[in-house]
Amino acid sequence: MSILVQIRDVKNGWIEFVDPIGLYLANSISEVKDTIRKAEKRSLEENLWMVGFLSYEASKAFDEKYITNLPNNNFPLAWFALFDKPIYKTEPFFANKYDGSPLKWVSEIQKKLYLSNIQNIKNLIRSGQTYQVNYSYRLNSEFVDYISCSRELFAEMINNQPIGYGAYIETDSFSIASASNELFFEKNGSNLLCRPMKGTVSRGYDLKSDNDNSRWLIESEKNKAENLMITDMVRNDLGKFSDYGSVDVTSLFELEKYPTLWQMTSSVQAKTSATLLTILTSLFPAASITGAPKHRTMEIISNLESSPREIYTGSIGLMRPDGSCQFNVAIRTAWFNNITKKASYSVGGGIVIDSQEEEEWKECNTKSKIIKNNIRDFNLLETIKWDKPKGFYFLQDHLERLKRASIFFGRPFDIENIIKKLNKDIDNFNSSKKNQHPLRIRLLLNNLGLAKTEIFKLDDFIEPYNVLVSNLTYDVVRNAFIANKTTNRTIYEDALIEAKKIKPSIHDVIIVNKNMELTESTIANLFVEVKGKLLTPPEISGLLPGIYRQYLLDTGKAEEEILNLDIIDKATKFFLANSVRGLWPINIS
Repeated sequence: MSILVQIRDVKNGWIEFVDPIGLYLANSISEVKDTIRKAEKRSLEENLWMVGFLSYEASKAFDEKYITNLPNNNFPLAWFALFDKPIYKTEPFFANKYDGSPLKWVSEIQKKLYLSNIQNIKNLIRSGQTYQVNYSYRLNSEFVDYISCSRELFAEMINNQPIGYGAYIETDSFSIASASNELFFEKNGSNLLCRPMKGTVSRGYDLKSDNDNSRWLIESEKNKAENLMITDMVRNDLGKFSDYGSVDVTSLFELEKYPTLWQMTSSVQAKTSATLLTILTSLFPAASITGAPKHRTMEIISNLESSPREIYTGSIGLMRPDGSCQFNVAIRTAWFNNITKKASYSVGGGIVIDSQEEEEWKECNTKSKIIKNNIRDFNLLETIKWDKPKGFYFLQDHLERLKRASIFFGRPFDIENIIKKLNKDIDNFNSSKKNQHPLRIRLLLNNLGLAKTEIFKLDDFIEPYNVLVSNLTYDVVRNAFIANKTTNRTIYEDALIEAKKIKPSIHDVIIVNKNMELTESTIANLFVEVKGKLLTPPEISGLLPGIYRQYLLDTGKAEEEILNLDIIDKATKFFLANSVRGLWPINIS
């Protein structure tokens, strides 16, 4: 049997395992505990690494009163492999070798039924049968190439969410791709840490909206109530086996920022000499993915959810040769069945009495972005004009915008080093090229905050400058890659390609949003003159807030106004504007 494992060890970074020395698996409830016991015993006796997982349906092995859907015969309830030593990696070996996942995810549930089930849960809460239910559903996709599809999806998921407790397990019959950001428990010596997560909101599309969203989450009484309830459950579960008086809630309601969402987290610590099997018996399944009280709530889940969860909300982890260990809560996790050629990915959320049905549906869509939005490697970007008389044009404005984007995307920003880099590279270019011409500088900032420049002589202006209004609409409103300037220019590139199919001679295209409003071109902001007034679309239409655009607004030379398509017939003049070229007239069609 061919087995490959890659897992992010919080102590050692990414590590890889191949060719296991031993393999222990359980396909029935009666085998689960013995499988863990045997694997743990041999790992400690022979100083081996133990890596594996428990499916959610393994819960009944730890408490016969736990009720779940019937498990899938093609997927193990417990699976642990033993390895002699890992191969240390800076990142998963295929992290940059993907071309977008060829998967088409289809929900197993319609929105109407989902909303109805939320109502059913709230009725059960009102009747006193439960306080909170973590309700989920599956997204399914067929696939053709087993290895390619599973590795590509994992690469995409880890690229979208590089931090956390990611893991990839590949066998002949199944593979698991997890980008979980939730720690189930971590044990080092006698110290045990649990970090339950409960409370989520999507990221904004720029720094202001992002700060607004995080503030909403930290002030949300509903989310704090959910988080506190789960934290209390974890504290109680830890008390079953931990040293007397050692259980301590060390933090409450902390916010963590991820590429697609904000997450609320709390921390509970304890001291214990318990074995891995004892810890799992008391804690599994994680409180954050069931609800309260656990027994009745799991029964409710089994009645509402139409399919087994399998790896979703189970746990994936490792135990090191010294007995220290880490296990995640297997959220943001997909599995591929090589027998049926079907993949599954689950999303869900905690439902309480004041949950809003539409908001819960929206939250599930937010959580699924990690498999639907392929946020590829990109740099932050500023395009700056330089000439000998004035030096850098609008430099402070460019650096302020770059700083805002750096904070939004969670990247380091060192303004002194960036300015030094700009001055050094300009001096080197001018001296080596004996340059006397104005320059266009592309200032790029990578994910480590390192600056790079690309310097070009500023080309002569093209006259007349012909622009076509797109006959297609694009999803640009509240789009982070429109509101922030980056090298991820997919929408701009696609719009120009499609426009040139209609009129190959054009120089640019005006992008139209889904509301049929004019927004901007691929390189500049749009301005129109109507009755002597210079108008430009507002940011809410979906556009980059340009530096020169802001200058024209601040000096009172232009005003914001939503520009519908009929403005083309009303306007007498059309312009584009950016900080390199200023304001220039265009012919529009």
